Amino acid sequence: MRRTLTPYDQIPNFIADKTGPFNILIPCSLVAALLAFVWIGIKTPAGVIIFCLLYGFFSGTFVSLSPTVTVTLCPSLGVFGVRMGMLLVPTAIGLLIGNPIAGAILRNGWPALQAFCGVTVALATGFMIAARIAKCGWDLNNVKA
Repeated sequence: MRRTLTPYDQIPNFIADKTGPFNILIPCSLVAALLAFVWIGIKTPAGVIIFCLLYGFFSGTFVSLSPTVTVTLCPSLGVFGVRMGMLLVPTAIGLLIGNPIAGAILRNGWPALQAFCGVTVALATGFMIAARIAKCGWDLNNVKA
């Protein structure tokens, strides 16, 4: 899923240069969360392929814009390494405990696991919105976000 869309990972980055990384990451994350819930209803091979293309594109912003958002949140580049570590530790913990949790949820079937995916991405989007508001307030035209 990810390898097919590697060139498209650059598109949100180019747009983020003009609009701000949070202003691109949040909508793309919201679409990825919605797609994760839509995944539950997909039953055909063509639907799975379209889902993979769309989800791969929108979820690619998690990977490609996370360091940029970290720079945006840093008061100075002197603390960038510490902030990057603060970003990667929860990521590592999620990767470490995510598979056993997914295995336990899978006992209830694939739709439960797909819903878990949607809920976790939606929760992450909520945290991104909170970070953006803490940094810039409610002004949607703030390109520094």
